[in-house]
Amino acid sequence: MEVDDSPQEKSKKASLSEPSIQLLFENLDLAWVTERIASRYSQRKRRPPVSPEPEIRAHIFKDLRQIRSFRKLEAVLAENEGVWARRLGFERPPRHQSFSAFRKRVGSTFFNEIFYEIRKHLLQVLPDLADIVVIDSSSVDAYGRPARGRRKSSDPDAKWGVRTNTRTGKIERFFGWKLHTAHAAKYGSAIDFIVTPGKNNDSPQYPKLIRMLSEAEISFNYLVADAGYDARSNYFTTIAHHAKPIIAYNRRSKPKGTKGRRLDFELPVPRNSPEWKEKYGYRPAVERQFSELKEQLGMKFLTLRGLEGVTIHLCISLTVLLVINLVAHLTGNPELLRSVEPWKYSNV
Repeated sequence: MEVDDSPQEKSKKASLSEPSIQLLFENLDLAWVTERIASRYSQRKRRPPVSPEPEIRAHIFKDLRQIRSFRKLEAVLAENEGVWARRLGFERPPRHQSFSAFRKRVGSTFFNEIFYEIRKHLLQVLPDLADIVVIDSSSVDAYGRPARGRRKSSDPDAKWGVRTNTRTGKIERFFGWKLHTAHAAKYGSAIDFIVTPGKNNDSPQYPKLIRMLSEAEISFNYLVADAGYDARSNYFTTIAHHAKPIIAYNRRSKPKGTKGRRLDFELPVPRNSPEWKEKYGYRPAVERQFSELKEQLGMKFLTLRGLEGVTIHLCISLTVLLVINLVAHLTGNPELLRSVEPWKYSNV
């Protein structure tokens, strides 16, 4: 005879499945990190380094809680006798210098490896993750001043670029960077990315992102992009990878005195057909992603200079979205895969 759970047990079981920052970290497997990172540490006898797993969790924690500096992160982890430091896996609250030293030691390459490892797990859970991929970019203001007169720039890697003001619709200049992403439109996460100085055009990054996905053996059926990517080479690259390009028409590329381009009549999905319109309808998904990155994960509050530092910062923010997506499915909360807010806080 089965015995019904008591109200206390039922409440406990329910709380375990409710989205929270504890649930997120409990379902984030980073066991592979220690072995992979061992080669970056000296083998000579000395004081043992802090385990890399808590360091990675702390970086994710920092972005989720919108903590803008390592000094502030140190203070938060030390609060309440270091309760959060212990939850993240530290024996005692770390000093802020340890986070900077960790980033310098492992570099952007290792943070990219973390992103790709979590992407691999997500692909195992969602085999159709990359069925529809949206390619787009977003500007990121530099944490530094541009060169003026004899005064040198405080971030020589950042460059001037142009962007469209979302409120006025006007073209404006900005000093900083561009984040180019290949976005899994169905599930709301970037699955690959490139960081460039602000002066770099968007269109040349399109074939690079496609090649990166192909080299990772990620299959995709549709590539969606706005008119900024309307170039013959991008159509041919997409078709060469056995995918269908859904790229908006750039009227400036239309030959004068014609009704269109011959290429338009050779597309696998005719432009403005019902199928074309349906797939292009996924493009706003990437705008929501950029909004989350800027408003909830600190992308607009960049506090690092140089291509290396900026790449790490943006990689961690994108990794947080992948982790949320993965944990949402693993814990039976798929309706929250695009929501950052429920995963920020404790449920105890």
